[in-house]
Amino acid sequence: MDGSETAIDLAKMRAGERGLQVHTKVSDLTASDFTMPADAFDLVLIAYYLQRDLFAKAKAAVRPGGLIVAIAHIPDPGQEWSEKRARPGELREFFDGWELVWEYEGPSRDPAHQRPVAEIVARRGMGEVL
Repeated sequence: MDGSETAIDLAKMRAGERGLQVHTKVSDLTASDFTMPADAFDLVLIAYYLQRDLFAKAKAAVRPGGLIVAIAHIPDPGQEWSEKRARPGELREFFDGWELVWEYEGPSRDPAHQRPVAEIVARRGMGEVL
């Protein structure tokens, strides 16, 4: 799911190049009635997009044992956080009780993104009820 048809087309193209099948849908993630099906996905990726209320919906949509991968920009040194940039350590706060598989904050290693980033990979527990 993505709000951008261009992003969806790019994801399908890149998956196809790798022989992967993906199911996609263009959705307004900011709509008050936007939902994700419960326990439906093994993986949810939230990349270079920070919508704080989306994390609860994404967590409920991941099956037990599934992963959420999130990448968000953080402020440059000396700058304050904002609606578009996460506070240092903020992504971790969304995953209290989840297993943190990966966590990183610092310079982006993606040449398309020059700002510093926070990255997290969190696994939902097998018996966790949301």
